[in-house]
Amino acid sequence: MSMFRMFDMPSAERVQIDRTLSHLVNVARKAKAAGRKTPYVIGLVVDEDEEGELQISQFGNLFIDDSGFNLLEKRMPYTVQEYDEKEGEFVIRFEMPGIPKESISLDVKDKDVRVTGGTGDDSYEKLLSFARPLDTASARARFDSGILTLRIKPREPEKPKVVKVQVE
Repeated sequence: MSMFRMFDMPSAERVQIDRTLSHLVNVARKAKAAGRKTPYVIGLVVDEDEEGELQISQFGNLFIDDSGFNLLEKRMPYTVQEYDEKEGEFVIRFEMPGIPKESISLDVKDKDVRVTGGTGDDSYEKLLSFARPLDTASARARFDSGILTLRIKPREPEKPKVVKVQVE
């Protein structure tokens, strides 16, 4: 019996989802048989980026790409990105339960934010890329109850310089 029978979707779509989930379960079983620690986590988030375009992001330790499902060494944390219009800054939350604050590394460079952290089997890693450069001097981070919150402003575009050239 399909776990998606309760949803109102065409039969062909239910069959495709069931096949995908069956493949996912097989990948997890092979990994477990090879001695990989469980659980295996896969999550998808559909959201809008700062330009209003729909984006799909993934979290967990099972990753989907063109080659299928891949088991990652480190989990990608569930991440929520928002833009605070009032403060003029991005607010990015990374859910990273069970790791000590001291193990977290957070780097910001140009348009990219990279976070890593963890101990042993509880390790996280995530790279986010933004459409606009970020103002690294404005970055503030706080880790509380397993949630890392980064606040950072977009960098203002540089104004073109006008140079007066002496004509001889």
